[in-house]
Amino acid sequence: MKKSILAGASVLALAIAAPTLAQDNQSTVTQTGNTQSATVTQTGSNAISNVNQSTANNSATVDQAGDGSESVVSQSGTLGTADVDQAGFDNLSTVVQTSTNNDAVVDQDGTDNISTVNQIGEDGIANVMQAGLEGDSTVTQTGINNTATVSQTSTTNNFGDRVRLTDGTDGAGGDLVRGSFSNIEQSADDTVADVIQNGELNRSEILQTGDGANASVSQTGIFNNSQVEQTAAGVANVTQGGAYGDNNSLINQNADGATATVNQSADNTLPTFFPTNDSAILQNAATTASVTQTGQQNDSSITQSIGSTGSTATVTQTNALGGSLDDINSSVVLQTGASNDATATQNGQGNSSEIEQSGSSNDATLSQNGSFNASVILQSGNGNIGNVQQSSRDNISELTQSGNTNVANVNQSGVESDSIVTQSGNISDAQLIQTASASSSTIIQSGEELIARVNQAGTNQSSRIEQSSPNNPFPNLRATVSVTQSGADNTSDVFQSGDTTSGLSNGYQFTGSPIAGFGNSPTASVVQSGTNNDLDLDQTGSSNLAVSNQNGTDNEIVALQTGDNTFAQIGQTGISNLVDLTQASTVSSNVGLARAVVNQTGNDNRATATQNGTASGFFSTNLEVTQTGNNNQSDSIQSGTNDVAFVDQIGNLNRSTVTQNAGGVSNFADVNQTGDDGLSELTQSGTNNRATLNQDGVNNDSFITQTGSGNIATVTQTSTGNLSNVNQTGTGNTATVTQGGL
Repeated sequence: MKKSILAGASVLALAIAAPTLAQDNQSTVTQTGNTQSATVTQTGSNAISNVNQSTANNSATVDQAGDGSESVVSQSGTLGTADVDQAGFDNLSTVVQTSTNNDAVVDQDGTDNISTVNQIGEDGIANVMQAGLEGDSTVTQTGINNTATVSQTSTTNNFGDRVRLTDGTDGAGGDLVRGSFSNIEQSADDTVADVIQNGELNRSEILQTGDGANASVSQTGIFNNSQVEQTAAGVANVTQGGAYGDNNSLINQNADGATATVNQSADNTLPTFFPTNDSAILQNAATTASVTQTGQQNDSSITQSIGSTGSTATVTQTNALGGSLDDINSSVVLQTGASNDATATQNGQGNSSEIEQSGSSNDATLSQNGSFNASVILQSGNGNIGNVQQSSRDNISELTQSGNTNVANVNQSGVESDSIVTQSGNISDAQLIQTASASSSTIIQSGEELIARVNQAGTNQSSRIEQSSPNNPFPNLRATVSVTQSGADNTSDVFQSGDTTSGLSNGYQFTGSPIAGFGNSPTASVVQSGTNNDLDLDQTGSSNLAVSNQNGTDNEIVALQTGDNTFAQIGQTGISNLVDLTQASTVSSNVGLARAVVNQTGNDNRATATQNGTASGFFSTNLEVTQTGNNNQSDSIQSGTNDVAFVDQIGNLNRSTVTQNAGGVSNFADVNQTGDDGLSELTQSGTNNRATLNQDGVNNDSFITQTGSGNIATVTQTSTGNLSNVNQTGTGNTATVTQGGL
């Protein structure tokens, strides 16, 4: 600050003789125009006032009641009004008015304040009040009908001088900062700028080059930095506060109708000398951005580019702990589409959030309540809804929606869990809930009208769902997958890639004449409850339906359905059960199917079924296995056409093998083992053969082979250690074997 100081022996003598009188003041008034008015009042000491008026009808009032203040008023336009009141000490005020009907009011009641008002445009209003210490204010108005208000109040500078760069950080080559700094530049028309700074070492800069721009800044605390650039008629509001602010805010508005609101509050115990809360908003369209950051070390970036008209972005971050840079909450919102809505809420520390919206009319909501969670939402389609909730810590979530009108909800409340949801089709629904730790889930939907739901409650669970249905001629039929896992170390893999081409409904029934209907298929439902369960299901084709239920320990299901109109329902209750099922069918009529029902209750059971048939008429291969007991095993292979096989094992250590070879037509096999240690092998390769086996004893063996046509074989074993061997190669043969007591 440059001060004019007059000193000499006569001045010292006057001060001693009359200390209560104003002394050594200087006033210069120069008027060269018409109807000029200047009033200068100096009641302090060592004050300097210069008033220079030209042209006409200007008014200047200078009141200096403090000591060592200097005022310069230069009015070369018309109808200018300047009112300068300096009651503090060593203040400097400069008012320059070169156009018409400008009004400048400067009130400095502090010490070592500097105020510069430069009004080159017309109808400008500038109000500057500095009541603090070492404040620096600059107002430049070159447009028409602009309003600028500056209020700076600060106490003693307890932190010394700082060399500060324009971005608010410290660094060599910057400006020397002793108090708060405010700079307002208005080069457009009808702009409004308001700055209120109560604290120390705050910096505010407002640049308005767009007509109708409106900016408001309020900073309380220390080390706050605010920069607003408006090239269009936008509205920007910044509030930064706290015992120690150390906040940094940047707003850049380049489009009419843009609105930005930033509210940052911090309460550091010691200055950190870098922005505690950092907010950057870039708006190139008529959008709305709102940022609220409470606590320490939060980072927010909102970019709304051209084309994002009507979009809204809201970020709320709270970090009460602070700490290192690794503890900073970070939120990034990028909007390039129209009418998008993005909301990010972070409560904790070390959380990372990113939302990118390039489509239109998308809605993204992200909530993080915990620590070190990471979430990404990418929306490039239209009309999508994405919700992600993360609580606890170290969770990772990635949601991508590139289709249209999709809905995805992700909820993670455990620790160190991760999830991936990708929707590239249309009108699909994905629901994912993870409440345990170290859970992993992936949902990929690339078809039309798909539904996937995952609910995991346990430890180290993993679920992966892939759905693809590119062609759905029935909009009311939706491919649905539902997975529920409760326990530990469960794994579920479901793959669906087909389209719904069947109009079958009312569920599946089998009453003498089989009736196929799968409702709104294809559908896969998996329920696993226990420990170390594993399911791998792959469905390719149309009208597939698979239902699985595992309740026990170390269960495993592997199922593959390829073809049309297939059906599988598997239930396991117990421990160490295994099912391996493969179905493949190609139909020539709309009721053809390969059906399988497996139900195992007990311990160490095993069922393997392979069906591969071609429908010709009413139905294709059909299998039903029921095992109740311990250590049972059933192997069934059907590769013919229109074959039916039933296996029912209730005893222990029984083994049944049913083989229906290709080339056979309409064969029927029924095996019932209720005893223990039974062995059954049944092979059918003919046509219209029927085989029925009942084993109720212990250690019985039965072998049935049918290669002819229309043969019937019935074997009943009820005692111990029996052996039966039936071989039919002709036509219309009948064999009945009964072994055991009456």
